[in-house]
Amino acid sequence: MGDRVAEQPISLAELDARHDDLLNQLEALDLRIQAVLKEHLPEKRAVVLPPPHESGPAPLQVLFDEDTSFSSAGPGVPTC
Repeated sequence: MGDRVAEQPISLAELDARHDDLLNQLEALDLRIQAVLKEHLPEKRAVVLPPPHESGPAPLQVLFDEDTSFSSAGPGVPTC
């Protein structure tokens, strides 16, 4: 990508297409992660999905296990 400096600047359409492609890749990765979690986590654990965001991908999802009180969340996701 360092060679890009000598070339013409990236067009807005190309940048938008790359952005859309990255969002599609993130959504596909999220679906794969959800499938793995569903397969490997015991039924007592829950995956809480945050509301979708129009401006980009949703924050990391919250995992909660009542027995261990374990939680993991991304920025903007309440853990209460």
